[in-house]
Amino acid sequence: MNDWIVPIAPDPDAPVCVIGLPHPGGGPNFYAPWADVSGVEILAVQPPGREARTAELPITDLPRLVRQTANAIAGICERRPTALFGHSGGGRYAYEVCRALERANRGPALLCPSGISAPDHSYWTTTAEQLLTDPVTAYLMLGGEALPGQIEQDQATVDSFISLIRADAHLYTGLGIQPPVPLRCAIAAFAGEDDAIADPEDMAGWQKWAAGPEAFTLHRYPGDHFYIRHRFQEVLDDLLTDLKGIASPVTSTVHPTALSH
Repeated sequence: MNDWIVPIAPDPDAPVCVIGLPHPGGGPNFYAPWADVSGVEILAVQPPGREARTAELPITDLPRLVRQTANAIAGICERRPTALFGHSGGGRYAYEVCRALERANRGPALLCPSGISAPDHSYWTTTAEQLLTDPVTAYLMLGGEALPGQIEQDQATVDSFISLIRADAHLYTGLGIQPPVPLRCAIAAFAGEDDAIADPEDMAGWQKWAAGPEAFTLHRYPGDHFYIRHRFQEVLDDLLTDLKGIASPVTSTVHPTALSH
């Protein structure tokens, strides 16, 4: 492993692997509810500025973040069927990493966006700016729970969290709307029924980005934008059903290409 990868449920001999990417303001601990699973390895991406790497400055340039993340996980995706899971902005992060890996013929078997619209949705022209101008209000509007340190009145922790939210928002400003370009992998989308950011109808838009109509699945759960906090086990069960239904990684018949640094 390296600084970029945190083992949540380490099992290098498991037949499949799930890699969780952080949502704005989040980190590897978001995936702690998956720590006790068996038969699958669960890993989480930890970019600079989060949790054990808080002493480092967050990366605010999306191409650089994607490139470094892809380099960190490419070998994992090559060894066995792997799913990239990202909630909220982490879903767009996962998509960009997936695209970079596919360009190098080292892509995952499954992309799993949760609570985030596809790149051709109007969401990408508005919400990042709101996170930049008023991150606390935006976070709470999304259905987020108490801010870190809020209960203890730890202003330094809250300030650090707000700074990370703003840094993450910078990643997505200026992306604009992109026309659908299908991936080579399957997509399993996850949606909260009452999510004000990306409801099931919005999440269905990811079908245009999958390898084909038969390579897309939509899972729906009760709840708002942070529905997953109460549905972690159900989400993982559905994700693994989709992943294990994929016979082999889509990159198994092509030769890997070196990723640029």
